[in-house]
Amino acid sequence: MKKTVLFACLTLTLFASEFQPMQHACDKKVATACFEFGLLYEKGLGVEQNRTKAIDYFTKGCEYGYDNACQKLDILHIGK
Repeated sequence: MKKTVLFACLTLTLFASEFQPMQHACDKKVATACFEFGLLYEKGLGVEQNRTKAIDYFTKGCEYGYDNACQKLDILHIGK
């Protein structure tokens, strides 16, 4: 049990330390960064789960040319 809690705390700390650089990269139209941000919001990893934000980031990733982001939108039945 202690190992699981420690892992969860370390994981959340790691995610938090990556938010600003990842956000900056997405703002600079780095498609993979947008996709990764979408995954965080979709799964609620280090952030409150938010489908709308996830879709927004997947959409940006798709618009910037990352096929995995486009596929994720298709899976979520949003299409692009």
